[in-house]
Amino acid sequence: MAQNDVSAQVADLAASYASKSWQQLMKGVVDITSFYLEKFREIAAASPESEREVTESMVTHEIAFQRFGQLELAGDSANSLHDVIAQLKYPLTPPR
Repeated sequence: MAQNDVSAQVADLAASYASKSWQQLMKGVVDITSFYLEKFREIAAASPESEREVTESMVTHEIAFQRFGQLELAGDSANSLHDVIAQLKYPLTPPR
């Protein structure tokens, strides 16, 4: 699967970071995670069983950050980090 070079988009995002409101930044998080979540789900579905734990962790990670952005946009800062923290409590087994 060919990948698009998004380095220019990332550079633009980084350059404009300080000038954006929190709401704008969180909208960006939701948009970016939506794009990558689709890609990571494709990777997980196509991955061999031996790589499944890693590829599923990519999906879990992206869902957690997407939920963070969604909850921040909804004004629920008290709960926005729960999914992020939960996925960090279960690290993958180190490579053999």
